[in-house]
Amino acid sequence: MAIYHYENHMVKRDAGFEARRKASRGRHALWSEARPAVFSVCTNARSMCYYEINSFGGRKIVARVAVENPDTVCPVARSLDIVGDKWTVLVLRELYMGVSRFEELQIQTEATPQMLAGRLKALEANGMIERHPYNEKPLRYEYRLTRKGWAFYPVIYALRAWGEGWCKDESEGVAVRFIHRECGADVGLANVCPNCGAPVARDDLQPVVSSHYAKEREERRAAFKDRQQG
Repeated sequence: MAIYHYENHMVKRDAGFEARRKASRGRHALWSEARPAVFSVCTNARSMCYYEINSFGGRKIVARVAVENPDTVCPVARSLDIVGDKWTVLVLRELYMGVSRFEELQIQTEATPQMLAGRLKALEANGMIERHPYNEKPLRYEYRLTRKGWAFYPVIYALRAWGEGWCKDESEGVAVRFIHRECGADVGLANVCPNCGAPVARDDLQPVVSSHYAKEREERRAAFKDRQQG
């Protein structure tokens, strides 16, 4: 039997694995040998997920894991199995902005702890992020993008450009400007510097958060702290 380790649990394929695999058209089934109530599997025509029941005081966390053998060769459909969810995209946005710890991710995405934990686990399971401990007692992790995760950045960059052009009023201004490090020009929403004509990638750009967007983010942080204290 295949043995997996996830979130400090030893898990393996149980006796009902084949039936669930057939029903889900995938090959992921998780079961805790030591704590059989921890993991159960739900199926979907396009993706697999699991529930970690004992997280957050017994409430269920759902993590979507892309199936190994989807029923389509369409790359868009397969991509959506991993990132086709609002909260997942918002988590990735924050990771690209340099946020790496759970609390700040929760603050800026405004996701519940359960929703955020589920998306982080799915991103990890799908190879988009990795966890790295930054504190031992209590054990706390930060989340870092993998090469696969960084490869999705052009999609976010394009989504930003589309959103600025079609989903906002001009009076609102651009939320994050990008400055070409080499020549100091604002590249706007383009992939080519309008000043020197050089194609630009993420490493070539210095992000500058607008005062309005910075204030919005700070207000979210303050509201979160107030709720915790109240």
